[in-house]
Amino acid sequence: MAAKTISGDLTGLETLPNEANELVITGGNGIWGGSVTGGTHGDTVSVSNNIMQGFSHNQPSVSLGGGDDKLTVGETISDANIDLGEGDNTLSTGGSIIESSITLGGGSNFLYAGDSFNGSTIVAGDGDDTIHIEWNVMKVYQKDSEITLGDGNNRLTIDGYLQNSGIVAGAGNDLIDIGCSSGIGDHASPSAAARTR
Repeated sequence: MAAKTISGDLTGLETLPNEANELVITGGNGIWGGSVTGGTHGDTVSVSNNIMQGFSHNQPSVSLGGGDDKLTVGETISDANIDLGEGDNTLSTGGSIIESSITLGGGSNFLYAGDSFNGSTIVAGDGDDTIHIEWNVMKVYQKDSEITLGDGNNRLTIDGYLQNSGIVAGAGNDLIDIGCSSGIGDHASPSAAARTR
């Protein structure tokens, strides 16, 4: 496995070799308007702080390609495009996901957000996926949130509110557990077995 550490902000393009990689971005703001592109052999990327636009207003992105990929973010993902490709992928962030596009790809994927999910989209692809959001799923700045689970036996847990948001669950036995629904602008596909606490 090829290992690399970047100290400070990543503002440009970081292209990883086409092999299994471990990239650590520590200190500074994190991926600050920059991009990471991986290969097809499974990559692990750890960002101690954020993935955000930064002062350049360039959209940050992480595209890791095929293989079983893991992306860990200490704080917030904002205005970002994240594509983990095909494989059994893991995305974990300690903070919110804001106005971002998340593609997990086909496979048995896991996503955890330690705070809210606002004005963002998740497309999980086919496979048995698990998504856990610790706080609210809501609209922000006129952007609705939508979570697409795809075919498979999926589990979606939202500990807070679901508001102005959509959930699309494909074929399979899905469990959707929502802490509290506002009933304002929400919609879910009929194939999902859902309950509200």
